[in-house]
Amino acid sequence: MPLSIGSTILTGIWIQQSGKPDSSYCGSRVTYQTFVPMKSYKKLSTEFYDLDKPQAPKETLAFLLEHLVSIQGPILEPMSGSGRILIPLLRAGINVEGFDASSDMLQACRLRCARDGITPVLYEGYLESIRLSKSYAVIFIPSGSFGLITDPNSVKGSLEQLFEWLTPSGKLIVEIETTVGQTAGLKEWASRSVVRPDGAHIVYRERGNYFPEEKINHILGEYQLIKDGQLLDKELEQLSIRYYELMEFSGLLSNAGFAVVDCRAPHGNSKATPADNGAIFVCRKS
Repeated sequence: MPLSIGSTILTGIWIQQSGKPDSSYCGSRVTYQTFVPMKSYKKLSTEFYDLDKPQAPKETLAFLLEHLVSIQGPILEPMSGSGRILIPLLRAGINVEGFDASSDMLQACRLRCARDGITPVLYEGYLESIRLSKSYAVIFIPSGSFGLITDPNSVKGSLEQLFEWLTPSGKLIVEIETTVGQTAGLKEWASRSVVRPDGAHIVYRERGNYFPEEKINHILGEYQLIKDGQLLDKELEQLSIRYYELMEFSGLLSNAGFAVVDCRAPHGNSKATPADNGAIFVCRKS
């Protein structure tokens, strides 16, 4: 059942508070329905992402290089997006491949690689269903991207798939976001913008609704491309993010066959604690 925003049709989204539907989105009437998340990032969201986060976080990159620089076999980054982390690793001589569900993200990655004279090995598909023909010495999923998989069966199946792709004693590095700091209910609209090289602005607005019983935040977003006061394009986005508690995710890894070697805080070099809003798990195929 669709959700209507003016003349635009969306797949439904949860936007309910105190049992009543929210009645405003950009000044238009919104019909209350069920949330169905997006399948992949599109053109405007890819442009916005690259301008909003142009560089890999230094600490994340340093952490990965520490674990990857001595690896002899092939390395894989699922959900690699436009290459924010994959490309610096390729520049450093790391033998890493990537895949993503978004053709727009993959195209952006190829264009960025071409500027550096790099030919990346990229595949298109979802972690839950893509089929790859080789095994990898290390697989890493940074920046909380694994949280975009929210269905419990898909989470279980994805971890089992990662296990199968690894060589014997291969290593999995996966970063998650925790439930720390998440508050229940519908949030106020928030917005930010970036400027393209041609002077056009991409404005992003979002509104989240966190359900603590699911540990999932359902987010409705809109991208607007504006130049010289004219709206040139817009894109509507629906996504869900799954959050975890440390012991919960550790248990999921163990159930999939992994032995957890380390669990680090996402920033700095300390052990993760239940008070941290994220964690990086380092595991071995056991």
